[in-house]
Amino acid sequence: MLDGLNDHPALLRRAPTQWLPPPGPMEYEYRMPKLDEIVLSFAGWRDVSSRVHQAIARLHIGDELRYIADEKGVRLEDASGVTVGRLSKNFEPPPGLRCQAARVRAVLVWRKSDSAPEYQAQCRCETWEVVLPELVFANIPGMGFKP
Repeated sequence: MLDGLNDHPALLRRAPTQWLPPPGPMEYEYRMPKLDEIVLSFAGWRDVSSRVHQAIARLHIGDELRYIADEKGVRLEDASGVTVGRLSKNFEPPPGLRCQAARVRAVLVWRKSDSAPEYQAQCRCETWEVVLPELVFANIPGMGFKP
């Protein structure tokens, strides 16, 4: 079909060009943990008057979080140092990269009735908010690997 357009005025012919070189390794890897990678009951295990609930209520989409990995796993803190969430044992950071930034991607409402029956007895409130983070990982030269 295109062969019939050889001299048509609407057709512009150009000399072939070289393909761009393939990009090198990506500098950043963005992760948005799935619900099974987040401890959904974290705030629900605390009384409604707990500072955790107050800290989560003050958060806005895009607010910075601190990503702190230790022997217990990964916790997320707000700017004032209050832990506002934890990542579950299902979460695995990308191998060889470090978390360079964490932000609030969303905040959802979770109910005691949304939790599995075996966890409901530990809940101290009927509803609570859960911070869903966006995590940015990068290879930071000279820093070595530390999730």
